[in-house]
Amino acid sequence: MTRHPDDAFIFELDLDKNSNMKYDPETGAWKFTDRAKEAQAANERLFKTFGPMKALAKRHIASETHEPACVAYGWAYTRSFLRAYAERYQLAVSCRPFFCKVIGKDELVYGQLSEEDAKNPSILQFLDDVLEVTVWQDIEELANIELQRVRPFTEKYDGMFALYTNYDIRERYAKIDAAVDIDDVFRLMQEVFTECGHESELLWWYDSSKLNVDLNSPY
Repeated sequence: MTRHPDDAFIFELDLDKNSNMKYDPETGAWKFTDRAKEAQAANERLFKTFGPMKALAKRHIASETHEPACVAYGWAYTRSFLRAYAERYQLAVSCRPFFCKVIGKDELVYGQLSEEDAKNPSILQFLDDVLEVTVWQDIEELANIELQRVRPFTEKYDGMFALYTNYDIRERYAKIDAAVDIDDVFRLMQEVFTECGHESELLWWYDSSKLNVDLNSPY
């Protein structure tokens, strides 16, 4: 592959004065420099090269002598899906003590807001802030397993319900298999996405927080 001029810094991480990587709360991953972000946004080749896969190739299998880029197996989702899920199943969230006094109630329910509450920016912001953790807790309870949080390397999705990665597949599969029938988990997740009007195929995705390669990488 011919090296592109931007490849030298396309994965350049933003460091603090002590050369430590900065965390980006907006993406849930390590923070890239501004020029890296610009190169990534303008370079669609990146997402095609490191796109999702249906199966692992031999080069993706981790071992003591081989450390490939981290990929995770699971279902990618958008924030639109999270909101659709929360509203369809009418998930309830307890308000923080100080917030209870402000809005005059102890609990809020997605999809069941009064007309007044639906226009209250503080309430809407609060529900948006706790949306992801609320949905995660509910899905993990339904599936009866602990899923892994992964930020898939894609512009289309915002997060991922991961079963395991190419680094912990043996341990994680054994743990899941001992707790539940993994086929039941597959069916549950498919039903959840379908009932919420969304689609998400079970795929291997590159973990964006651990993707430290350039476009010349053989991965």
